[in-house]
Amino acid sequence: MKLQPKTQNVRDIRFTVYDMEWWTDREPYELRVIGVYDEDDFYRYYETVEEFLDSEIKKSTKTKTFFAHFGGRADVQFLVEYFTKKREGRYQVELVFNGSSAFMVFVHDKVSKKSFKFYDSYFIFQAKLDKIGQFFNMQKGSVDFNTKDLAALVKYNAQDCRILYEAIKNLAKEVKNLGGDFKPTL
Repeated sequence: MKLQPKTQNVRDIRFTVYDMEWWTDREPYELRVIGVYDEDDFYRYYETVEEFLDSEIKKSTKTKTFFAHFGGRADVQFLVEYFTKKREGRYQVELVFNGSSAFMVFVHDKVSKKSFKFYDSYFIFQAKLDKIGQFFNMQKGSVDFNTKDLAALVKYNAQDCRILYEAIKNLAKEVKNLGGDFKPTL
């Protein structure tokens, strides 16, 4: 059997990346900033999960896809808590694990009938974000996560979001150029 590129219905993927930063000197970690980047609104940030999801979900039409690097180990815990505790009964949540990481999270809003997909991009790019950034000539910054300087933390977060966005955008473009669709498989 010979593989053939798709010639019809090859789609561009529309996606959003997000990255969370926390106070790391507190137990449990406390959320500080959730940065978001996409081709529509570029970079923006929120200070609570509720702000993040309420704003980003309202913008979406039917389905929205989110990526976070190493998001399945840490970031997703804040999302699952929101979907299961804060809005009890409204959301149907499915998690797919690889070891201790929820690398795919599917959420269906029973009220708006919208669906959301959260993917951990580490399972696409098995490297740290600084190495991925080097490939695109983008330098990852550094910051003291416990700094009181919110502007410094936001600047750091914005660069992380840009690096991940560029990496996924370029990979999706290459897959499309080869005649494929960029989407998860199990």
